[in-house]
Amino acid sequence: MLASGYILAPELQDAASGLWAGKPAMLVRLLTTDEIVSIPQLADIQRELAQEHAQEFFPCGTAYLEVEKLREKQQPLRRDGFTIRPNASGISMKVETLGFVKVDFSTLKHQVVKA
Repeated sequence: MLASGYILAPELQDAASGLWAGKPAMLVRLLTTDEIVSIPQLADIQRELAQEHAQEFFPCGTAYLEVEKLREKQQPLRRDGFTIRPNASGISMKVETLGFVKVDFSTLKHQVVKA
């Protein structure tokens, strides 16, 4: 048995009765008879787990979820007479009574623009 992430040299590939690890791979210990007999059963369990978890992921990926989150952030936030819209330079708030209040976070200045 070869530890995860290691490569066994071609001349040692017949040494199946031991646990090999390290770079270069070296014999750590010999496997017991029970461990050798249980290898196929453990492989079946790992395969079943891999199949279960493979169904949790979409074949097309999940990047579209990040895009949807960004779009939600771009939607205006409306509260009691205010409409807040994020943009590249800060926020633009529409105040029903004043018009637009633009806040630039780089300079922390605001400007009232009549509606």
